[in-house]
Amino acid sequence: MRNIKYTFASLALAATLIATAASAQEQSSTPQSIERKKMESLWFSNTNNAAGAQLDKMGYYSQLGINYNHTEGDFQRTQLGTNNNGYGFSTDGGGTFDNLKGTFLWGYFNYSHDKIHGARYNASLIDPLRGMPFYLADTNVSNWIHQSYELGMKAATPVLCDHWIIGVGLDYQNMQGAKQIDPRPNVQMSKFEIKPSIVYTVGKHAIGAHYTYSSRREDGTATNSISLITQPVWEVVAPGFYNTAEIGSGSFSGLRAYNANAMGGGLQYSFQSDKVKLLLSGEYTFAVEDVNNNYTIPKIIGTTKENTWDVKANLQWDVCDDHALFAEVEYYDRSIDGIEYVQVWDNTYEVSKWVVISKNIRSNFSTQRTSAKVDYMQKKGNSYGWWAGVEVEKEKLSDIYYLPRSTQDVENLYISAHVKKNFIFGKNAILVGVNGGMKKNQSGELTYTGNYADSDIYKNMVVRDFRYLQENALMWGAELSYTRGGLFKSNSAFFLNLKYNHIAPNDSDGKAHFDNYSALVVKAGLTF
Repeated sequence: MRNIKYTFASLALAATLIATAASAQEQSSTPQSIERKKMESLWFSNTNNAAGAQLDKMGYYSQLGINYNHTEGDFQRTQLGTNNNGYGFSTDGGGTFDNLKGTFLWGYFNYSHDKIHGARYNASLIDPLRGMPFYLADTNVSNWIHQSYELGMKAATPVLCDHWIIGVGLDYQNMQGAKQIDPRPNVQMSKFEIKPSIVYTVGKHAIGAHYTYSSRREDGTATNSISLITQPVWEVVAPGFYNTAEIGSGSFSGLRAYNANAMGGGLQYSFQSDKVKLLLSGEYTFAVEDVNNNYTIPKIIGTTKENTWDVKANLQWDVCDDHALFAEVEYYDRSIDGIEYVQVWDNTYEVSKWVVISKNIRSNFSTQRTSAKVDYMQKKGNSYGWWAGVEVEKEKLSDIYYLPRSTQDVENLYISAHVKKNFIFGKNAILVGVNGGMKKNQSGELTYTGNYADSDIYKNMVVRDFRYLQENALMWGAELSYTRGGLFKSNSAFFLNLKYNHIAPNDSDGKAHFDNYSALVVKAGLTF
């Protein structure tokens, strides 16, 4: 696995370096020009079909940057903490290269280090909200330290036999998460994904398809640094449903090993004329993830089966030389079944294993999301002068535990808008942006028939998170960026960017049950 990571790192770095060398032929590169490139590259930005990136003709670019982020306030899920901060480094770049006979090559690398403060009810997962209902939870408020490496690439051949393009996408992710108070797991996660693809073009039309396979492994053992003291935990199988245990008792394994495999695919169709680009895409993914508590004699804790659909339509209309409209409509549907097992220990000579007597789907977690957005861009050189847009999104969350029957249903409407103005003064540019929006709860109901309504985890996590999900809120933010071109050579630029976002919760009864939430991101870097 380490060799795979180094191989991908080399490929990602090679793509960025090639782009840096080749981009000397291009106009000055800035963060705003790269934003525009990605906005106009419908295949690259909206599908997992690497072959389709050839049709975007996005040119070359590369960028690298360092960032710092800080959040304050408790208006988020309980397991995510309250006041968090982190830093990171990122680079990406590539394009279509004449010296490689028109081959498209692009790569990226991201590193992040985050400290989560005041997180609760999680002792086994780096990301407790990723859709895994089987995990260990404890009562202690604790910090977490997360570290992540992500790298990957996209590659595509030139057009073959006047019609065909073949491509491939590769992604690798490695994460570590360490809880700072007993019981403290040191969780390791790695994920590998490959996405071969193909496109057939004829005239202004193109049809594409891709296949996706991914393998994901996450494991860690919750242990106590003070061995004389046991720590109570819950073996959670769904919100409000669990078994009690103790870390350090000698009879309970704090190990949780998660092993997931997923496969799927997608289809795409595009039409392109002088004024209009249209892209229709659909993707389906099926994933199975098993959870057990022992490497040598595993006892299955649970299994999830996940079905995900994502359908999108993207449109770019160049109204005239300097003005363009972009539109996107998307429907997303994810359904996760939680499977629980009845097992007995077979201590027959030379067998000694857990035997599954029965297994049943005991829970389901569903997310449905429909969104539409429209953006207007006033072009200026290879960048933009104005960029404004609006977005409307409707989200429905439906969770159910079948026996005893308990449900949670939440439906929300989100409306947001943003405006950016890019002031250009010779080699200098200042970008000013503002955004605002609202979250309006449409409906919400929590019905619980389990035996633990008075427990700490139910009252302070399940009920609190339900209240968070259905809480109304107002949102606003601002962005300020400075860019200096021609720093090292004519096409390079230095940039400094600040983004601030603020969320003010306000329930329908006029009372806020949470503090305001704010997020600050500062980023500095170079573009080529």
